[in-house]
Amino acid sequence: MSLCHLPFSMLIIILSLLIINHISSGANAAAVNTSLFRHRYLTVDYYSKTCPHLEQIVSFVVSQKFKDSPATAPATIRLFFHDCFVQGCDGSVLLSSKPGSKELAEKDAQDNKEIPAEAYDIIESAKGMVESKCPGVVSCADILALVTREYIHLS
Repeated sequence: MSLCHLPFSMLIIILSLLIINHISSGANAAAVNTSLFRHRYLTVDYYSKTCPHLEQIVSFVVSQKFKDSPATAPATIRLFFHDCFVQGCDGSVLLSSKPGSKELAEKDAQDNKEIPAEAYDIIESAKGMVESKCPGVVSCADILALVTREYIHLS
């Protein structure tokens, strides 16, 4: 079966796995050569000092949601894909339009209207829990990436 004949949701999962694998392999390669350029590379332990329990918090929130609603996993993976595909992972897909504004936020764009609300809800839940432990430290884009990685792990 060619990639052209795969369902859209399967393509999103494959692309997301490739992105995460690429990021992970880049982080591992960066860890090898840390003597001069450590600050220039992505690292898996970026929040280890500023929010040491970040991964456990996200894992707890996601595993609870996964038990209650496993369909949230593909919705969140799709949300991650929509956020990262065009201009890189920036969390912009999580922003709503301002009431009365003529500018349409990415979340309200036609392409994103079919993303189930549960995908946004899990990001908000995880962000709320993280903010209670580490206020103002972890970006929404990083929360989205961590939640997506956790769902891929659970799926």
